[in-house]
Amino acid sequence: MIFYISQFILVSFFAYIHSYHKNERFSVTAKWICLLLLFIPSALRYNIGTDYVNYKSIFNVIQKTGQNRTEIAWVYLNKLIIALKLPFQYVIAIASALTIFPFIKTKKKDFFIIIILFSCLYYLNSFNITRQVIAMAFIWAAYLFILERKFIISFLWILCAGLFHDYAFLFLPVFIIAEFVPLTKKRVLIGFISFVILSFIINTYLVPIIMGLKYKGENYIFYTENRMSFISILKALPRFSVLFFMIYFLDENKIEAKEKNYVYWLAFFLSLSDFYGISFLIIQRIRIYFFIAYLAVFKNLILNTEKKEKIANLIFLAFIIANFLLRYLWVGSGEVIPYATFFGK
Repeated sequence: MIFYISQFILVSFFAYIHSYHKNERFSVTAKWICLLLLFIPSALRYNIGTDYVNYKSIFNVIQKTGQNRTEIAWVYLNKLIIALKLPFQYVIAIASALTIFPFIKTKKKDFFIIIILFSCLYYLNSFNITRQVIAMAFIWAAYLFILERKFIISFLWILCAGLFHDYAFLFLPVFIIAEFVPLTKKRVLIGFISFVILSFIINTYLVPIIMGLKYKGENYIFYTENRMSFISILKALPRFSVLFFMIYFLDENKIEAKEKNYVYWLAFFLSLSDFYGISFLIIQRIRIYFFIAYLAVFKNLILNTEKKEKIANLIFLAFIIANFLLRYLWVGSGEVIPYATFFGK
């Protein structure tokens, strides 16, 4: 745990220097040190996370048969490493680089807060659900290009994301909806409440049909099991409260109209996937994509200058960091702790 906390502190420190130091040379140097502090431990990790062994097994299967049922980009990444006669660890190293690379595009003024959120929400997840976090990082790049109105480049990033993890294609309709359908703070709340009311019907009738198209037998039973309970709802209430208060504190006068609409839609889909994820494990795989809403919201929250808003923002950020420390470093310590490198195997 000490390793990860130390890394988080150093990453935050250099990210802060990049965003706020006035000397351009110091700022740029700090940015690359920050990214290297994220990349090197990830690239050199060994046997950390439940999926490390699974990905190594996939590598061995592709080495023997030349094929596998995982997404095509992951298969060809493995084939490239095999063709170069390099060991499996190079797959992990390249995957780590792909996870961090899209964040290079993040603007200087946003870099500090975005890197903190990435560290808290995605970084340790990348030690397990590696393909999905690569796809998420690509979606973040797609989102930044969308804001610049570079739609073709954004589409290509989504396409690349989907080639690593097919759930990323969900962002094609999400971004189209956000582009053409206006949303407000009030509509986000009303829409969420309406969804909760309708969820009973969806859970009872639609989910079994949809899941039946993709899963059979034991997998079908596993993914359609409804896990909602009073305790699970109670545990989720702080997350919902923080999300909706973050939306409330957004200063609409300081956000461009188009970006504001994307922020609201991403927050709306996060609230839906988070609520539905309480019931069904399969939705939790989708929910992590919409953590991008936290990045999109905080990117604009830091523009607020009122004292009460600054205090609120610090509380929101403290909640996310506390969740990181508790959920990943304490409760989830069996998956990521202790840290081990390829050289120490």
